[in-house]
Amino acid sequence: MEIVRRIEEQPYHWPITTGMFHVMAYLVTMEGLPTGLVYEKGPLGPVSKNFKNAKAKLVNKDFLQEERQGSVFMVKVGPNFDRVRNHFKHSFAQWKPIIEKTTDLFMRMNTDQAEVVATVIFAADVLKKQQNGTPSDTEILE
Repeated sequence: MEIVRRIEEQPYHWPITTGMFHVMAYLVTMEGLPTGLVYEKGPLGPVSKNFKNAKAKLVNKDFLQEERQGSVFMVKVGPNFDRVRNHFKHSFAQWKPIIEKTTDLFMRMNTDQAEVVATVIFAADVLKKQQNGTPSDTEILE
């Protein structure tokens, strides 16, 4: 939610869709932030079976808001997040490099680009585990 809040503060940014929010969660999880989410291969890239449940908890606590715009759902910081945000400042400081890196990355991407990035990172991670080493760009592409 802190990453979404920081993106929303910027005057020019891509809309944050539910798909983009899912990719954000994937990338911060891969970077080491303890989200509790487990990812596996899905038809369009990495998916987490428990993402919807985690997102529903954020919505129910009013930390996150979703609103339909056409055929997609947009994600926004909910009214309660700013109210409780001060309680998490220590965690934000602890995870500052991941939060800043992810915020910077998602300021530059739309949802389609974010999904491609997540798929490439997922494929590279799978190959790295299979080969016990860093795969080549060509291997990742294939």
